[in-house]
Amino acid sequence: MTNIRGAGLVLQGGEGHEGFFIDHKGTAGLFGGLSVRSSSVEIPQDVGEFDVPVFKTARSVAIQGTCEASSPERLDHFALQLSGALADGSLGSWVFDFPGGPRWANGRVVGQEFEPEVWGELATFLLQLKFAKPQLFGNMNTAAAAQSVTIFHYGNFKASPVLVITPTSSMTSGYTLNLPGGKKVIVTQPLTTGHVHEYNTATGRLKLDGVLQVGATSRRDTIAVKGGAQVTISITATVGAGLITPFTPDTFI
Repeated sequence: MTNIRGAGLVLQGGEGHEGFFIDHKGTAGLFGGLSVRSSSVEIPQDVGEFDVPVFKTARSVAIQGTCEASSPERLDHFALQLSGALADGSLGSWVFDFPGGPRWANGRVVGQEFEPEVWGELATFLLQLKFAKPQLFGNMNTAAAAQSVTIFHYGNFKASPVLVITPTSSMTSGYTLNLPGGKKVIVTQPLTTGHVHEYNTATGRLKLDGVLQVGATSRRDTIAVKGGAQVTISITATVGAGLITPFTPDTFI
């Protein structure tokens, strides 16, 4: 049974004598089962519909189980802990301890219930979470800094790496990142030694020493790498030189 941690809560799989314990089959929505959304456009004066893309919806997870306590005071403590979890509606990180390793995602609490069954000793609980982005993330894959690097991950869904660019000599005229499929990132902002760029290939955002940059690129393509696939990214500069360090999380759906 999967252990779940987040917002100060520890929800344990299996049985125990103190704390929150998840029922068998008490994690609806966590193991697949995502719906899809798409548009439906009929073909005029013909059979069928136009073939349009489909996309996974947000992930909704309902966790239910029992809460056991050694005293009424402890049971009251657990009740308050559950009701206070991300009660302001904020986003929180949730970690799921799967047999194949931990995976995490950012989600919000959208509902909870806590019903005492045996006064001071036992209660049932329900915690409902919503993940606007349904992906779950695992281990981070990286490689040694080089002018040409291989990108890969071991998930079952597409993943987008973050690239850290470190100059070995100042690239005063900027540089180009050569992405797979003929895509490119053309950085016009100079990058001098002692500073680093960070490029997110999912969003096309560029940071200098952790600060988001505006107007620093003339082209900023995005990419996504399928699980099990390998692609190559390289860097070229007319002045100076730099190295790429990639970070690609195992990404699951």
